[in-house]
Amino acid sequence: MNYLTRISLYKKFELLRARPLIVYVTSQRQNAIGLMATDTIPGFIEQIQLLPSGTKSVDLLLESTGGDGLVAWRMMSLLRARVKKVNVIIPYSAFSAATMLALGGDEIVMGKYGCLGPIDPQITAIKKDGTPQQFAYEDIVSYLSFTKTEAGLSEQSHLEAAFKLLCKTVEPATLGMAKRASSLSVTIGEKLLQMHMTAPEDRAKAKVIAEKLNKAFFNHGHALSGGQAKEIGLNIVDATHAEEEVIWEIHKSFEEETEANKPFDPIAVFMADPNANIYLQSPPPINIPPMVNQQVALQIMSQYITSQIAATVPDVRVKLKIAFIESSRLAYEFTITYKILVTRTLELKFTQSVVTLNSGWVKVPAPATEIEPTTPATTQT
Repeated sequence: MNYLTRISLYKKFELLRARPLIVYVTSQRQNAIGLMATDTIPGFIEQIQLLPSGTKSVDLLLESTGGDGLVAWRMMSLLRARVKKVNVIIPYSAFSAATMLALGGDEIVMGKYGCLGPIDPQITAIKKDGTPQQFAYEDIVSYLSFTKTEAGLSEQSHLEAAFKLLCKTVEPATLGMAKRASSLSVTIGEKLLQMHMTAPEDRAKAKVIAEKLNKAFFNHGHALSGGQAKEIGLNIVDATHAEEEVIWEIHKSFEEETEANKPFDPIAVFMADPNANIYLQSPPPINIPPMVNQQVALQIMSQYITSQIAATVPDVRVKLKIAFIESSRLAYEFTITYKILVTRTLELKFTQSVVTLNSGWVKVPAPATEIEPTTPATTQT
């Protein structure tokens, strides 16, 4: 199923809810995950510009593992500058920065399989040796807490030694960056909630909710169900049966198009090419007579090696769909085209190299008959 076949689902949902729908989805396929990034903004602005005149309320269907929290802030700010009310629709999963984006919605309409996640930042730093180092800010806090409460270190000299050990593992500047990222995450979450939690008592609740999402869960991948999200104070609304049917069809369509249930394995893709069969064949034994002189033996070896490397290398290319910004009026999709190179070592092990040939957003216009608004703006609430 592709965009042209999803248009009917978008129009059906718009008729059910009597307001326009914008869809933002990033791939959740293993080894081909799409992340929320600043290059999303131009296409999102165009979707906002195409909203029917007089639109006061809009639905934003969201699926993503997250990305840049500042992108979430920018997207919701742009949308709220155009309309008074935003409802965020969650058919499946919206984690991390996607949860931040959902916080800006007056209502979060959850499908029965929908979930949100913590908003604690995940840090990737480059060590002096050039290797990446990944951790969460709360990992640092937990380590320092462990030294006091679990290890029982109370003397100042012991605590200083534990901190020095930490600084040998994580650069001091990186520790500062992690603290700033954690504070920024809470601030963005709080500000997004306060876009609709405007009463004085609600504004105070917004900070509490943001801090819980940042600190109260012990794993960044923790999935918050609608019930758990309600417990921490979010305005969760269960999708109706009719809404659930449509949004799940939309989810399944993207799941199929991104091949979400099939991890991206470059070697497997390469080996699927018929011309790659030679890579799976065992090399024939080499027979060098025991009494042959050294020069002849070298010639035999050279001929053997030449025969093994003379095979034609398949030209294997693959196009992956990574992200989508869609509505019944227009669509953009982000695609990456890779060339896959595979070699086999003398130990018969495979090594791979994936080269990016091109990537970027591509506009997919809707058919002319589909561009008209699907519902009168006067019916929106």
